[in-house]
Amino acid sequence: MRQVQKKLRIAVLYGGRSAEREISIRTGEQIIKHLDRKKYQVVPSEIPVRGNDWISRLMRNKPDVALLALHGPKLTHLIQKTALQIHSLTGARGVTRSDFILRDSTPYFLELNTIPGMTETSLAPQSAEKVGIHFGKLLDTLIELAQK
Repeated sequence: MRQVQKKLRIAVLYGGRSAEREISIRTGEQIIKHLDRKKYQVVPSEIPVRGNDWISRLMRNKPDVALLALHGPKLTHLIQKTALQIHSLTGARGVTRSDFILRDSTPYFLELNTIPGMTETSLAPQSAEKVGIHFGKLLDTLIELAQK
């Protein structure tokens, strides 16, 4: 007699009222599309927009963004080393993104994003794809790691 394994319920939260709402929606849709329905019961959960959206107004001013690749190997190494230390100190696991800003060539840590963009065109899935890990497999791996 074959035992039927219960599917893991995966809630995909997306939307909200941040300036990245549209990105969040696209990310959510991509994750929902690529989750293995044989393994997971997918529960899409769009977070509605509510209240005053001050972040969107702020983002319309298009603040400067520092890209590591533009600042040379020494500064890139310092930022990478700092990001790894922060990742370790906070006990973060899995795929993360550390945001920094530069002022007079000095990097300042802003935040550790433990849920970076996960569309097929986001950096984490693209990086995984470069080493042969397809998007669906990346999602499987992240779910397995989260269960440990």
